[in-house]
Amino acid sequence: MRDIKLPTPFGTTYLPSFELPSLKMPRFDEHRKEAIRQTIGSDAATIFNLIPWVGGLISEQIGSLHMREVKKLLTTEEYNQYIEEERRYPSNIIPLMAALVKTDLRRF
Repeated sequence: MRDIKLPTPFGTTYLPSFELPSLKMPRFDEHRKEAIRQTIGSDAATIFNLIPWVGGLISEQIGSLHMREVKKLLTTEEYNQYIEEERRYPSNIIPLMAALVKTDLRRF
């Protein structure tokens, strides 16, 4: 890594070069693929919220069934990371993908 020379009116400044770490896609074995399908189903269940009066109940029940399956499919480490990520994101698929990437990065 070389420092970057940056001329300014106040003199020359040297900045450290910035390099991205090598990012790897998470491995997608069968249990992870099924967990991703279940979270997509849970997110898609929110469409039932459009039905007046009973839509929220239907959506909650379907979403709960999908998320129960996700809990069964993920390892303890993956599920704990998913719970941490779920606090930041409104949907279910985004925190799941973030959790899978982070647990894979810890293994290397």
